[in-house]
Amino acid sequence: MLYLLKVLLRDGTSSNDKIATYKLNTDYEVGFSSRVIVRYKMLSQVFGFVFECQPIENDLVEYPFVTNLMDERPLLESEKDLIFFASSYYKVGIFEVLSTILPFNGEVKETRAIYFQAVVPPPLSYLSKLEYELYRKVVGKGEVLASSLGQKNTAAKLVKKGYLRKVYKETESRNLAPLFFDYSLDEEGKNIVEKIENSSKDVVLKISDNRRKFEVYRELIAKRLKEKKSVVLILKSVDRNSLHLSFLRESFKEYMVIFDRVMSNHIKVTEQKKLLDKEAVLVIGTPEIIFYSIPNLDLIICDSAESMVYKMKAAPHINFRKMALEKEHTGKIIMSCYSPTISLRARVEREYYDYIENKEKQKSYKLFDKSDDIFSPQLIEKINEVISKGKQVVIYHSTRGYAPIYKCHICSTIARCPTCDVPLTYYKDDQKLVCLQCGYKRDSEDYTCERCGGDRFDQYGFGTMKIAEKLEEIFPDKKIARLDNDIAKIHEFENELTSFALGYSQILVGNQIVSANLYMPKVDLIIIMDIDWILNRREFDIEEKTYNLLSSLLSQVNENGEAILLTNEKENNVINLLAKQDYDSYYNYALNKRKLLKDPPYYYIVDLVLRGYKRAELESLSSRFIELIRKELEGKRCLIVGPSPISYLGTNRRYSTSTQIKYKDRSEIDSLLERLKVIKLPPEMELDINIDPYVD
Repeated sequence: MLYLLKVLLRDGTSSNDKIATYKLNTDYEVGFSSRVIVRYKMLSQVFGFVFECQPIENDLVEYPFVTNLMDERPLLESEKDLIFFASSYYKVGIFEVLSTILPFNGEVKETRAIYFQAVVPPPLSYLSKLEYELYRKVVGKGEVLASSLGQKNTAAKLVKKGYLRKVYKETESRNLAPLFFDYSLDEEGKNIVEKIENSSKDVVLKISDNRRKFEVYRELIAKRLKEKKSVVLILKSVDRNSLHLSFLRESFKEYMVIFDRVMSNHIKVTEQKKLLDKEAVLVIGTPEIIFYSIPNLDLIICDSAESMVYKMKAAPHINFRKMALEKEHTGKIIMSCYSPTISLRARVEREYYDYIENKEKQKSYKLFDKSDDIFSPQLIEKINEVISKGKQVVIYHSTRGYAPIYKCHICSTIARCPTCDVPLTYYKDDQKLVCLQCGYKRDSEDYTCERCGGDRFDQYGFGTMKIAEKLEEIFPDKKIARLDNDIAKIHEFENELTSFALGYSQILVGNQIVSANLYMPKVDLIIIMDIDWILNRREFDIEEKTYNLLSSLLSQVNENGEAILLTNEKENNVINLLAKQDYDSYYNYALNKRKLLKDPPYYYIVDLVLRGYKRAELESLSSRFIELIRKELEGKRCLIVGPSPISYLGTNRRYSTSTQIKYKDRSEIDSLLERLKVIKLPPEMELDINIDPYVD
């Protein structure tokens, strides 16, 4: 069959679409979203998506032929309206939306566990003290899991020198569900299921009991699959060996299709193709699966619906939970939360959704004073009391590394990143100074003070690495696990969390990763090392994000367990409100504050970020840019905040400034956004339009 195609291509200078015409001769089915490779201008290979196609009888029309058709059938033709809506709402090209869902990159990701083995006898070459100590450590243990070793740079040097070898092992698939789940709902669980089934609207479910929550999910899923209907379950993170997925696999193995961030793009596309031929399926994955074509879709479950994982930080800035509400389906959507966002709860009060709350014992945090040392004697006693009973402890700290401040002993000058001008974090294991913003790093051993030339430095503060080291000193006979962005890849940290849930270690130290919402039945104590930093942050929703984080962490603690929050601000009203974890009191406080400041849900927000390599040019452009915005919005119910002072972003080596528009009615700013979407900027300048830069 011969086709004439309109092909979407990326405009290299913006997020707008380019459309070019090609011919294609194929026996495969072709339609919207079919991926193709074409020649375009001087480029021999350009990726594109079919936008429109029509059969033609002859090839007399003078258009070039498509070089390669990548798909035997279009994968997202049924989701065309949803993709158009995302493009229109977020003011990005259709190509950009499609490439988020159907990437072209087919790289293979390593999903096996990586171990280090010592080479014996070793080669005879020079080793530094750090390298020698690490080599002896691996020799003593015989084999060490790479993610638990921590000293990435030192280990890499030992591999290069031939002292260590990498060994790859498949992760063992374990059926853990029978150890923790009895596959039966209690009375409260049955009441929740009944209320959901009887609801005529989409549902906001407030529930902190992770076990009961997944038993409710199982009951709802079972009914749909029995009726030959499909279900989508969106999770904050996906570990195929987690207790939750083991529980669901035990019941629905033949129906389950799992998408996680470990899968290569090629495998993701392959699995999407299989969905088209199924009658009823349970699709589990991270938020982007909401765009997949799923047959007979009846139920969408958004787990941890308040989480920021639903909102893309980078362009096209899609809010996947909003897309779930727009997606065509026959049944309802369940937005399950530990603590609903303020905007979501406000919509409940306006009767957009039904609100169901799990009846459970209210938990809260006890406020403890910070100590001059990392752990006070009182805190050490608490930890010892818990682990001596065979229970577990989770310690949360937002700062990673060993010490966040590296200060000259002579003149007190702080080591800073030459690119970002933020303090460098000290890493003891590799003797490195690292910028956690842009990734800049250098050896600490040969670093000298830029002000006085001194070579003696003191470390101030502490990160997760130092906390774990201190705990190993205090409890030398206990297994201490550390889990943060430095030590583990995505698939490794999810496996490590599952291992902790099974009791392989007594204490877990980590940052945001430990709030992954897994069922951890042995946790009797959780400690938040620092929360005072939120008092100095300016984001309008920083208190909401912190409340949600604390709620998520609190869900890991047993009903009779204890939660402790360390602070120097025990009398601060906000700190006390967050620690109390009384959602209704917090909601009323936050709603009144946002009404006063004209923040969501009373106003919507769009962030406009200008970026450029030259500060002077950006300042000039920013002045003209703000004049344009004020002129366009004159007389309308909009507030303009900004532009912000120009800052330097070390991550992409550019200056940036942002302007925020608060508006009541989207129609009042839509013409401005359309104009900004296609605006011609000077070379090397970029405008990023972020609509609703929060999880609403």
